[in-house]
Amino acid sequence: MANQEHLDILKQGVKVWNEWREQHPDISPDLSHLYLPAGANLQGANLRGAKLYSATLREANLREAKLRGARLWDADLRDASDRQPRPAIVTICHSLGSSVVTAMRKDT
Repeated sequence: MANQEHLDILKQGVKVWNEWREQHPDISPDLSHLYLPAGANLQGANLRGAKLYSATLREANLREAKLRGARLWDADLRDASDRQPRPAIVTICHSLGSSVVTAMRKDT
């Protein structure tokens, strides 16, 4: 389950979230099972190394979001947008009956 402190910080917005990440670079945020309403704005969010297992990020604005090392097992990224106004590039692999979602984006 997600760490409630991490969820509370993210709810304050990307600016607050990124400032917290800068102050705590050694923490891998646990946002597993996160549910964001369709169209949520995570533009520019630092999600590097975040645990996003089974997170729902449908139609989320992920433009310029940093996802390197994020753990996206069973994450729902359908119709999420990346740097371009197009769906995020994802690969869905099936292994032993469970799906693994891996973002194929490059961070800057």
